[in-house]
Amino acid sequence: EGSMRDALSLLDQAIAYGGKAIHHSDLEVLLGAVPQELVQELLRAILVQDSAAALANLAHLLDQGHDLRAFCGEVVERLRNLLVAAVVPGITELRSLIETAEEDLTQLSREANTLTPEQIQELLAIFIQAEDSLRFSSLPLFVMETSAIRATRLLRQRDSHTAQPVQAAPLPSTQKHPIDLETRKTIPQAATHP
Repeated sequence: EGSMRDALSLLDQAIAYGGKAIHHSDLEVLLGAVPQELVQELLRAILVQDSAAALANLAHLLDQGHDLRAFCGEVVERLRNLLVAAVVPGITELRSLIETAEEDLTQLSREANTLTPEQIQELLAIFIQAEDSLRFSSLPLFVMETSAIRATRLLRQRDSHTAQPVQAAPLPSTQKHPIDLETRKTIPQAATHP
């Protein structure tokens, strides 16, 4: 995402850190990047609406010493890619819009079929709001936990609303028979007593 000079500088650091064999896990540590497996775990918890698994994912993330702000940014990017995959018809078109490996594009397309674009937009809004809140919060874990719980209950709430439509109760009628305006004028008013 930076210049070629930045990339060469990072490559020199990676060689100094790992020697001639540079491994993906070493790069994640060196760059402070969030492992994509953890992002995938959270999204799986959201797709199956498992709040406990989402919270366990966040705890595991903190145990490994990862930054919650960086993680939230990765989740936002993944949801954005999921939204694009939901509205773009094929892998060929996706290649020009999402820079990732071919197998990741296939997985995005598969996951995108499980949600509507509107549901993905709602999930995206939850984590964009969390990303904003994380900048100012002294309790970043609480912000992420709250967002994860909202996200893992969002689809469940939608299902319960569509499964059992609520019907409004009829308004109570004060009169048993409708009275037209002319008849009402001839009815004497009841006296009021203190």
